[in-house]
Amino acid sequence: MDSIELEIVNIDNKITKYVDEKRYAFLRFKKADKLVIAIKNKIVLGNVAIYYKGFNGKNIAMIGIIHCPDKEGALSLLEGAVQELQRIGHFKIVAPIDRDTWSDYRVKESSLLEKPFYGEPSNFPWMCEVFKESGFSVGYRYISTLDPLIKKDVPSIEGLNIRRLEEIDLEQELNRIYDISIEAFCDNVFYGNIEREIFINNYKKMYEALKPDVLIAEYNGEEVGFLIGYGSEDCKKEGKTYVFKTIAVKKDFRKLKIGGAMVSTLGNLVYDLGYKFIIGGLIYSENVSYKLTKKYGGMIVSEYSLYQKMV
Repeated sequence: MDSIELEIVNIDNKITKYVDEKRYAFLRFKKADKLVIAIKNKIVLGNVAIYYKGFNGKNIAMIGIIHCPDKEGALSLLEGAVQELQRIGHFKIVAPIDRDTWSDYRVKESSLLEKPFYGEPSNFPWMCEVFKESGFSVGYRYISTLDPLIKKDVPSIEGLNIRRLEEIDLEQELNRIYDISIEAFCDNVFYGNIEREIFINNYKKMYEALKPDVLIAEYNGEEVGFLIGYGSEDCKKEGKTYVFKTIAVKKDFRKLKIGGAMVSTLGNLVYDLGYKFIIGGLIYSENVSYKLTKKYGGMIVSEYSLYQKMV
């Protein structure tokens, strides 16, 4: 049986013989430090990026999403990435994640949903086995929940105004959401800074793809939170399903129950549109969204992981 050969290269224009221009641009944008490439019979099987610079002196390294449709190739890529990081230094390796959480990360471990919703990891079912067989353990857990949608009372909070995003002023509204995001998400695990222009362009693409509902919470005239949701009718055949994609509240305002007020407000709006189920998507087990899910109910329907390993 022919063996798999690995090449480890720097991120420069020479790698375009292994990856397409889109992948090359992504690696440059993410400031990947090296790329591991798997080759068999002179055919490129796949690749994975590694990151070990720019983590503020912390001994953290990251291995990105594995781009390989073959389990044997994926296993070779992961083991090759670990060996290269071990050669360079001592690290806590986290994977799969390309430097920060602003692009795809995590491995889907299991799901009861019939079809994935927008933004879910789309890895092969065997990908979790690849990490476990390479000596990784689960470091960070995420879930998605599903519940019947029922109407709920909206908490009355003095000074709070919850309004819809004004599409006619989309650019300025996305600027407001950016300002909320960088404060609300800055204490999230593996948060990374993102430039305003890139954030707004990414959210414009998401908005055009999903046509979501967006609520913005104002407290005494200050924008302090937002909630993004959209219909995803393919997820469950028993009825129309609605996904809560992103909820964010500035740290100084989290004790005011603003998140719960936004959830109830949007839930009531889409209930009247005929939606029967609600999905709380991609919730980190340690953040405020998970606490809201536990408070307002939630059957776990999908589980995801970030893996870790010490070298």
